[in-house]
Amino acid sequence: MDSPSASGHHLPPRGGAGDDPESDIPGSEGSLAWTVATQEVVAILGRKWVISIVRELASGTKRRFQLTHAIKGVAPKVLTETLRFLERDGVVERVLHDEGRGSKSIGYQLTDLGQSLANPLTAIYRWGREHLDDVHRSRQETDALWAEKVVLPGARDIVEVPEIPLK
Repeated sequence: MDSPSASGHHLPPRGGAGDDPESDIPGSEGSLAWTVATQEVVAILGRKWVISIVRELASGTKRRFQLTHAIKGVAPKVLTETLRFLERDGVVERVLHDEGRGSKSIGYQLTDLGQSLANPLTAIYRWGREHLDDVHRSRQETDALWAEKVVLPGARDIVEVPEIPLK
């Protein structure tokens, strides 16, 4: 039986007879599992401040005040909520942080699971560095077409201009 993911979706078991490397390719027979797993990871990473926290903790254990100082704009309450969210998902763990002067405090560090995000996040960063200029250019061109109420190929009517530009 499939096991439910955190979102309640059922993912097929890993490592079984049907565990075909080709199922990792979108459009193959395993594409539903690919979609569900990918959407769930994007939902985790898409939460505000998660990527900033993971980036900061990649260099080692940090105390809460160090994270607040390093991540500009994050409110202390939101930082705490996000750290708890990541702790619940097994990405971050609280540890006793010894400052070496006899005082101890709570610090946060990435778990092995959290550290395993380094390569995927690096790939996303590289993709962005390579392609975001193209994305921005496309947005500008499309916004200009919509502003001129140009009929797009295949469209029957004039395209409605969105009230709020897409970001």
